[in-house]
Amino acid sequence: MRVARVVVKNFRSLKDIDICVDDYTALIGPNGAGKSSVLYALDWFFKGGGLTVDDVHRSSGLGAAERAQDDDDRFISVAVTFNCLSPVDKERLGKYGMGSEAVFRRTWMASNSREKIIGNALQGPGFSAVRDSKKVGEFRPAYAKLRESFNELPDLGPTPSKESCETALRVWEIDDSNFGKLEEVSDSDASHLFGVNGTSVISQCSRAILVPASLDMAGEVGAFGKKTALNELVGALMSAAGEKIHAAWRIKYVQELAELHESVRIGIDKSTAGRATAVNARLQQLIPGTEVRFTPTIPEWVPKSDATIRTDVIVNGVANDVARQGHGTQRAVMMSMLQALVPDVSDASASHMVLDEESEVDAQNRLKEELAGLPSLLVCIEEPEIYQHPVRARAFARVLTELSNDPNVQVIVATHSPYFVRPEQFSSLRRISLDGATTNVSQATVQSIADEVDKDVETVLATVMKQVPTGFSEGFFSDRVVLVEGDTDKAILEVLCDRLGFPLDAAGVSIVHVGGKGNLKMSYAILNSLGVPTYVVVDGDARNSLRSAKHIPGSEGQLEARKSHKLQTEDAISWMKGATELGLKFECVSTSTDFFTIWNDDIETELENWSDFVDQISKAGGQLRTKKMAHYRAAAIGVELDGMPESIRDFVKSIRSFGE
Repeated sequence: MRVARVVVKNFRSLKDIDICVDDYTALIGPNGAGKSSVLYALDWFFKGGGLTVDDVHRSSGLGAAERAQDDDDRFISVAVTFNCLSPVDKERLGKYGMGSEAVFRRTWMASNSREKIIGNALQGPGFSAVRDSKKVGEFRPAYAKLRESFNELPDLGPTPSKESCETALRVWEIDDSNFGKLEEVSDSDASHLFGVNGTSVISQCSRAILVPASLDMAGEVGAFGKKTALNELVGALMSAAGEKIHAAWRIKYVQELAELHESVRIGIDKSTAGRATAVNARLQQLIPGTEVRFTPTIPEWVPKSDATIRTDVIVNGVANDVARQGHGTQRAVMMSMLQALVPDVSDASASHMVLDEESEVDAQNRLKEELAGLPSLLVCIEEPEIYQHPVRARAFARVLTELSNDPNVQVIVATHSPYFVRPEQFSSLRRISLDGATTNVSQATVQSIADEVDKDVETVLATVMKQVPTGFSEGFFSDRVVLVEGDTDKAILEVLCDRLGFPLDAAGVSIVHVGGKGNLKMSYAILNSLGVPTYVVVDGDARNSLRSAKHIPGSEGQLEARKSHKLQTEDAISWMKGATELGLKFECVSTSTDFFTIWNDDIETELENWSDFVDQISKAGGQLRTKKMAHYRAAAIGVELDGMPESIRDFVKSIRSFGE
């Protein structure tokens, strides 16, 4: 059973957000957008408790009295959709696991601080009349009436038990041929499945572990204490392992346990009978005709073992308290433990025992049942890059990818690091952004990009595999992106903006060069699909074919080159926002708008009109069009800004306006 979808309402910075979850999901986006809130909302869904009115999302601009009224009327809700339900999951979930998905919603009301858990239960039409009846005179007639409409229900005779009636209904409901006849039970209380009144059935199907960024490493790794992330996972696995061993032992010594139980019962019966006789002899003197009766209840005797764990951390052969290790080492140790503690096939097989007088076939069948009942694990990690050296961060990203490939594991990370956006995980990106008080979620797939740019999937995939591991991935984490064709454009723009008092990095703007005009459209489509505001800089290349040494002026080759540049430029004009409306065409004058800049030819042609820049690049040992980024950067640093051409100044102003 796996998490497929999460819907969060009114939790912290999240007003209303709907996120699809993959085997590996990377939450990215600006600070304060709500990436971490998604993880904490999931943590609360599985565990409950701990909310206060401060956790309720509030609209901005409210006064104190309005906020108080707002709090009384508000609620927090986290709904999770599970899919891939196994037969064991369906059996455990009962009426909540009838369909292909199971949906549960935990809510909390600010007015009374009460939690409620409901599920999307399904059941046979009218079956509640039997299930809700408590008395024999109610459920038996109700079952008989149901058989008039559903003659496939078995005849249980005139005096069926409540249990036999419910079993017959359950058999009917799990028959695939009857699935289309099932009816939804609205707002069906599912608190019991979350351990509110007993064993947590949900944790038997799916477990969640949150690793927060502000983790107390020493407390988590060095000790097995209460309310720690490791305790939640290790404790659950210890409990499961202990129960498995206890169950095997009880099967082996079932007769001895029965004898012990009977001996205890006889002894207690004898003792209480004697005590009752003595009490009643005196009670008759006080109130004639009155007596007391002691009725003992003998619980089943089960051996109990409370296991504890001590963890020693040894680095380079030296054992030391984990608190004395660096944070990076501490976090690496914890992540390794998390990975190793995932309940999997090898873990279950290694702890499997063949019981006395049990055949090998029976033992293997029992093992298959255990493996079929393994829970899935949802690992939520806030800022996995924290405390990690870049090389280790890359290695950690690979480890998490491998971990998510385990059929029993899903991984969700809230990250600011490009290391955790691997090319193969492109479709697993979820970019979270804020538009005022509204939270938006954007995602893109290779297929959706292919459809938008009218290319085949293989072409798009090749671009993703090539571009994402490079500087392009930085754009995913930026507030805004400026797309340019080459690295020299990037160098000039970064330096000029910085010198004019508008450092782009401080404004959350990344300059991404894509290696040519032909790559702009796809890059724009990728970033735009992820909700990243993107500015485009295009070389019109009006004179490019004239400069080419490969072609004789007026030759067929030159004409073909010009035709190619014209097609590419007009294609860019066709998809850039507002370009068509301005009537722009090939060989148009250099133009800068709020959304794009298109040069008549290229930026070098504009720089030729800036004599001091030409001098500065010469002093640096280069010249225009040599495309040496170091030379361009040196010239941009040393040039006098007073002589900046108007077209370059308009370009920088447009980028500044876009960044603000």
